Amino acid sequence: MKSLARFVRMTLAGGVLFLLPIVVLVMLLGKAMQVVHKLVLPLAAKIPVESVIGLDTPRMLAIVLLIAVCFLAGVLARTAVAGKATSKVEGILSNLPGYDFIKSLSMNLLSPDSVEKRPIVLARIEDSWQIATIVERIDANHVAVYVPGTPDPKA
Repeated sequence: MKSLARFVRMTLAGGVLFLLPIVVLVMLLGKAMQVVHKLVLPLAAKIPVESVIGLDTPRMLAIVLLIAVCFLAGVLARTAVAGKATSKVEGILSNLPGYDFIKSLSMNLLSPDSVEKRPIVLARIEDSWQIATIVERIDANHVAVYVPGTPDPKA
């Protein structure tokens, strides 16, 4: 009974963590559509076409405007100014514990081929040596490591 409760709890938590970003994205896009729809209403009133491919003109203009804004944001993100700003922000965020680890995990999910490989090291833990990977450098003489454990078949 205890394992069933744990299975249900873990599955529910996994489902929430999977769906949460999707729900947030849908909510943000819905809000953005409402705002942009109100902005394009005066322009749509001047266009003689009422519907395009089954969508009313204001909605179609809002979609086109959102796509254009996303494209321009992508172009802006590729500029040197945005790169410098990102570097400054990451310089501040890298002082947070675990930021480098979380960043590398997200980069693995987004583009697994372009991510740097983490060095494999031997870590001395108590009286034994264990295989580990370097997570982040703390200072010149210290590093944080991740020591993988044996998979638990009951989990």
